[in-house]
Amino acid sequence: MMRLMAALLVLGMAQAQIPAKCATPPEWEGRVSTFDHGKNTEVFSKISYDSHNKRLRFVDEIDPHRSGQHVYERLVLFNEGVQYLVDVTDRNCTKSPIDPHFEWHAWGIPDNSTFQGESTIGALDYTITLSSWEMPAYQHPRGWEWHGQFTTEYCVPVSEVIAYDVADSITRHFFDLTIGISDPNAFVPPSNCE
Repeated sequence: MMRLMAALLVLGMAQAQIPAKCATPPEWEGRVSTFDHGKNTEVFSKISYDSHNKRLRFVDEIDPHRSGQHVYERLVLFNEGVQYLVDVTDRNCTKSPIDPHFEWHAWGIPDNSTFQGESTIGALDYTITLSSWEMPAYQHPRGWEWHGQFTTEYCVPVSEVIAYDVADSITRHFFDLTIGISDPNAFVPPSNCE
């Protein structure tokens, strides 16, 4: 009986150490690197995120080492079902329906994901604790495999991997994030795109 009680106590203590799933701040902006494994390309962008209204904005950053690079701004308005793609180089703009493959997902820890552990980055007095989560493809409604890392304080996204299959997956790393949206016009479509 004592062994059973001890085992239940250890199990209860282990369960108490699993952090609760958190939600990212509802509005934030920063920078993101997105690596497309199938295309073997990486794009650095500024990002604005608004979960209240299901809106995303990406503005590519210019890579001084790539001549002839086209820089794009992508505005995705999920509630309206439209996206805008602006070639910043020549200001051409295209309005189109959102690709069904690209569905809204709030950045945060999905309900059916599993805690994988915590890690600390940094050194000395400058450290941040991260929680790692995963969702196997069989648990995802669209069959995607997902891995994500978030700060334990404020639930700020740090990285995520989304794999549709081996050749069709992306890795994102988030950095320089601030809470809130500094530009009130960040999600206003360009006037030449109406």
